[in-house]
Amino acid sequence: SSAAKEGWPETVELYLGPTNSGKTFRALRFLAEKGSGCYAGPLRALAWETRDAVAARAAESWGDVAPRVGLWTGEESEDADAPILCCTAEVAPAGGDVLVLDEVHWCVDPWRGHAWTRLLLAAKAGRYRHVRICGPAEARPLLTKVFEGAADVKVHNTQRRSRLHFEAQPIVDLRGFLATTRNEGRFVALVAFSRAAVLSLAAAAQKAGARASVVFGKLPPEARRAQLDAARAGRLDVLVCTDVIGHGINLPLDDVVFAETRKFDGQVKRDLYVWEAAQVAGRAGRGDRPGRCWHVGKYGANKTLLRDAVAMANGDPVEADTGLELSRAVLAPDLGALRQLLPREPSVLLLPRALAQWRLELEAEIEEGAASLPAWVRGGDLSELAERLAKLAAPDLVPSDVRDALGVADLWHLARLPVKNAHFDEIAKAACLGASARATAPLASLAGEALEDEVQRLGDLLIAARRFPGVVAAHAKGTEDALDAAEKLYLDGSLRIGAGVQTSIDTAGLCKTCGRPKPANAKPSDQHCRRCFLDNMRAKQEAERLARLGEAPVEQPGRGRA
Repeated sequence: SSAAKEGWPETVELYLGPTNSGKTFRALRFLAEKGSGCYAGPLRALAWETRDAVAARAAESWGDVAPRVGLWTGEESEDADAPILCCTAEVAPAGGDVLVLDEVHWCVDPWRGHAWTRLLLAAKAGRYRHVRICGPAEARPLLTKVFEGAADVKVHNTQRRSRLHFEAQPIVDLRGFLATTRNEGRFVALVAFSRAAVLSLAAAAQKAGARASVVFGKLPPEARRAQLDAARAGRLDVLVCTDVIGHGINLPLDDVVFAETRKFDGQVKRDLYVWEAAQVAGRAGRGDRPGRCWHVGKYGANKTLLRDAVAMANGDPVEADTGLELSRAVLAPDLGALRQLLPREPSVLLLPRALAQWRLELEAEIEEGAASLPAWVRGGDLSELAERLAKLAAPDLVPSDVRDALGVADLWHLARLPVKNAHFDEIAKAACLGASARATAPLASLAGEALEDEVQRLGDLLIAARRFPGVVAAHAKGTEDALDAAEKLYLDGSLRIGAGVQTSIDTAGLCKTCGRPKPANAKPSDQHCRRCFLDNMRAKQEAERLARLGEAPVEQPGRGRA
């Protein structure tokens, strides 16, 4: 086609609309029928779900000769050379036959948006033959700029298949409400934003007689997938979760109940944006079934926010600021871009300066409207990357002679590892020294949050081990055996956490310090009874007073568990 000759993809189709409007379904059907290409989305759990869906559709289209469907995320790969690949956006290939880019509004995220922008640039350059992009209607102006000049861009304005209703009256008796929904056979998602709140609400749901389980941030993907599978199979009445369900995960929900509408976003605790709440609320009512959105007033859920969120989920006009600002996609440099800014052979010592220079030059080009730069991009948040590069350049973490044993490409990869900042120093030091990180603590001796933390740490080590296999060498003799042993240990830990979910729910109503029941009017996020809360507050104030005086606090004996 003429479009292909000019460097554009042969076809570009945009599926834009609210939740439950069939956007991704239609794009994936095209991918399955073509039999070659890539799906890219924001979550590992979503990549898993999509792989199963595409494999089923490919079997319908191709029968016995259906193409294989692989999986590739930051944590794992299965059949990664398959004709069809389901990925998280960060690891999606830069070219191929079909690209299905899901949740495109992530391109403006300050920290992860560059992964979507990279794929948009690849699509614009024609490195994919066929492009299918899914996202909210608000993304249309930005995507129009991205594909300006393309021969033929089809826009499908999808409509929600069923109405979502907002229940203005707050739920006063949560247990009574959940007992009613259970008796009526309605499947409910109960939304909160801390581990303690999620577990406490699950305990309340079970006391109401509901079959309830949980999904929260520290739950390993394997355990999380087991809970989602149970929900889809009809083995749950209530799923208590964070906003993870708002990122495209499909569940047969009838009702979404917000116990809380404030979350910690990694930097500050804030109200949900309207669009974030809309993504979550919109999961209620799948297919042609209407859904309902509720709130629990006594826990502080914001009624006005949720009313606007429901309107947005329905595709109705919203006068309030939705928080979804989609004017420019986030751009981040690759190592090649930084090499061009360095006066001599690249060194990690110079990368922090080059990163700062790249950001300044980008801002200047954007302000000047430079022709070499797409008019629809901006710089993202590079503070975490800059901090990591500075650590790798300083002798505090690793001696200079040891650090120099790694090439600049290895150090750049190390700085960009998708691991928790709490684990970065340990991983970086082990990788630079060619040594192993601390051996994993005996998992059988851990429980609850301590077990979750240790398994999360092991998961980050496995991510690093793809490039630096020695970081897990302490788990067994020989690199291959070590990696295999670490993966088995991680799976064992994930299974232990999954099996221990019920224990965590059972103890959620107890004070974390003394073990006695928390008061009936405690908020879901409260971890202590009133007596222990006051004792802890007084102890903290006394410690602060003594610190100001330069004295050591006198350790008081604890009451312990009753």
